[in-house]
Amino acid sequence: QEDRALWAFCAAYVQGMLTRENEVVMLAQRLMSLEVPYEAAVVLDSGFNEDRLSSTEKNLKLLAQAYTMAKNFDEAIDAWSRTAKVSKDGDHYFRLAQSLANEDRHKEAIDAFDEALDRDPKSVHDVHFWRGVSLMQLGSWDKATRSFRNASKDDDRRMQKSCRQYIRYIASEKRRETELKKMLE
Repeated sequence: QEDRALWAFCAAYVQGMLTRENEVVMLAQRLMSLEVPYEAAVVLDSGFNEDRLSSTEKNLKLLAQAYTMAKNFDEAIDAWSRTAKVSKDGDHYFRLAQSLANEDRHKEAIDAFDEALDRDPKSVHDVHFWRGVSLMQLGSWDKATRSFRNASKDDDRRMQKSCRQYIRYIASEKRRETELKKMLE
């Protein structure tokens, strides 16, 4: 009967009968649980635009998750940015940074990673690791190495191994760049 209930909710939404915040949120959550996140994001966005939803951390996070699941990264970046500003939670800045990095906006991502680290995220080591990847993309080899060293302090052996591999890769890239400069001179 859940499918029927969802389609009844959708019909009520289309007819403008869902006016309370909890009804709009419930519809979006059900759409996301059925793996139609873009439609959930559209419902939430219209709720915000029509002042049926308040810009709370919970509602904005749901919007950001919906856009992220839908792989609509520009809107996800905007939603994560709004969520992070409202909540000041390090994990939301981390999600913002990841979304920015996915779009090759590494300079902005590094700022968001730094903001996440300032706000004590749940997984500091993950933030350092992905910050290192963005720094590496920008050719900031020394800063990337420091980030990977910080990330390698994690107890997870896979994380330690990945960090060691990246540090070795960076060292070889630095050597390669030095050799290329010598050749060009």
